[in-house]
Amino acid sequence: MTSTKFPIIKISRKNLSKSCVQAIFGMSVAVLFSACASNSGAERSFTTPQDNLRSGGSIVAVRPIGLVFASMDTDGQAGLTKTELEAGIEKEWKGLNSGAKVSAIDYGNWALSVMGSSEVMPNFLSFDSNFNGGMTKTEFRNGLRNEFARADENEDGIVSREELTYSITMPRRGNDRRDEATDERTPDGVERIPRR
Repeated sequence: MTSTKFPIIKISRKNLSKSCVQAIFGMSVAVLFSACASNSGAERSFTTPQDNLRSGGSIVAVRPIGLVFASMDTDGQAGLTKTELEAGIEKEWKGLNSGAKVSAIDYGNWALSVMGSSEVMPNFLSFDSNFNGGMTKTEFRNGLRNEFARADENEDGIVSREELTYSITMPRRGNDRRDEATDERTPDGVERIPRR
């Protein structure tokens, strides 16, 4: 076996021109970008979560109440304790309350500011346990405590970030779909009601 020796080129500052430095830098960047852009084809990239779902993939989502609970996590340990929950309930009630009872409109404004939408769960009716159109502090506290207990899947008294996430998976769509006209179920698995 013969070994090939490559010539060693020594470059000094004297004989290195500005255009040579730019060329070396340009080639280095090109090699770097081509290495980053090359892909084995095994992974498929999607531009949005919706594209991923349309192709039968899955995404991880956060429950809207998770945004409230994350804002109540004051020690930064990525988990909400019952003590932090109680302190957070007091703080949120002060920001929400405009009187003895809170209306659905006030709750909707609060939900929009802390959960990103006034139409997410838990909604106003989840808190208004006696359905009288007004939410009291006790109803608000009990509602958030119930949400905490529901989220605390391992019942350790701490709601972790992992417990606030869930995965959404859609069935793969594409060429392997059966003819929907003869199939009693759609590709999403939802039964169709026959037309009469």
